[in-house]
Amino acid sequence: MRFPQARPPAGSSPPELAAESVQAAPSEPGGVQRALALILVLLLGLATGACLAARLPEPADEPEAGPPAPRSEPPDPWSSRGLAPIRLAAAEGLLRLEVELASDQRVRLAREGDQVRLLHADGTSEDRHWVRLDALRPEGELRFEGRSYPGSLLIEPRAAGGLGVVNWAPLEAYVEGVVAAELVLWNSSRAAIQAQAIAARSYAVATLEARALGSRRPELWDDTRDQAYRGRFQPDSAARARGLERLLADSVAGCRGQVLEFSGRVLAARYHACCGGRTAAEAAVFAGLSGPSLSVVCEPCRQAAAQAPREAGFKPETARPLAASARRAAGRTAFDPSWNFTASRAELSRLAKDLGLGERLLIVRPVAQDPAERWLEVELTGSSGKRRVPLNELRRRLGFDRLRSGRILATWPRAGETIQDGLYFQGLGNGHGVGLCQRGALGYAELGLGAERILAHYYPGAKLRGL
Repeated sequence: MRFPQARPPAGSSPPELAAESVQAAPSEPGGVQRALALILVLLLGLATGACLAARLPEPADEPEAGPPAPRSEPPDPWSSRGLAPIRLAAAEGLLRLEVELASDQRVRLAREGDQVRLLHADGTSEDRHWVRLDALRPEGELRFEGRSYPGSLLIEPRAAGGLGVVNWAPLEAYVEGVVAAELVLWNSSRAAIQAQAIAARSYAVATLEARALGSRRPELWDDTRDQAYRGRFQPDSAARARGLERLLADSVAGCRGQVLEFSGRVLAARYHACCGGRTAAEAAVFAGLSGPSLSVVCEPCRQAAAQAPREAGFKPETARPLAASARRAAGRTAFDPSWNFTASRAELSRLAKDLGLGERLLIVRPVAQDPAERWLEVELTGSSGKRRVPLNELRRRLGFDRLRSGRILATWPRAGETIQDGLYFQGLGNGHGVGLCQRGALGYAELGLGAERILAHYYPGAKLRGL
């Protein structure tokens, strides 16, 4: 501890030099007494300092470097900005990507460690936790992987590796994109488009609200995990000539902000391509959901199914859906909801191994069906065991585009019989069968029903309301 030194008298030397002078000239009158007094003062000061030092804490160590700054996280656009965050499946896992902001400006990005490297045109770069790109185009869009997206794109590293891209899209722009991806606009009318738009908007809002309860950043996938979405509708010259872009925009604008409500909450309104004549009860297909519980007859699909080809003796080698030209020549509707496919022996063996049933799959039979005789659950018997699986699980493993629905009319060998080679399926419809039937909605719209009546038919008990 340092103590302030007394200011020496004018003309005197500093204390340390004065002490030396005192020792060198003790014969000076009073010098001995002054020297002794000075020594006593110094000794007393040292002792006092030692005592004080003994009572003071040890000096603290140099502070250690603190933890690294927390990772910055982008905001939740759903709650803070009213945007729908859409996760783009095509971008998942990419190590490098390029986004076009304008015709003469592109941004290149790459994964670098746990960050995103932003590559500038001059060769320099910078690393960020995440990058948000806003549109510079007059129409407010960005281009990525050949598609045009409204709003912003958020690029960030994924824990599984590579980069991820999320489109922060205005809700109504997102709904337009879903309708364009989910419907064949060439065959659509205003009522069918609006019914689809309200169902898509309802599903998006209900799903994001539900996911917000368990995640700070809820997101929707742009594929069949949620709803098909390819960004903005990009019509070709023929579509523009028919005014499909305007039809889409005007139809969606005409039902802006409208959603379906069921039991006091926005309904996660599911829909599918074709029911085959009767829809499925939601609770029967999707466990734990609480939407409208009743299945309904879909008259347009029922009539089309009645005209679909049937095989009296059921010979797989001749059972084929008729071509459109053949249907027209026979006076049948151009729409044929029937389908068929054969799962090969090799496919069935892989299925059995994946499910732990041995080397071969021997028997497939339904163990649960709905009133439309739609398969809901199947029992699979392999060479070393049995297992029950939901029909949707079997569809996923064999391919949703091949085993198109649970409306299975027949199999060969027949259900419950031993499979010797492959397994042939013949059925009706396309999709899980729950909620709005898109093909049926088109038919009802052709009969003059508006969007509200169409939705009331497919979602009994649900009501329209605004957001």
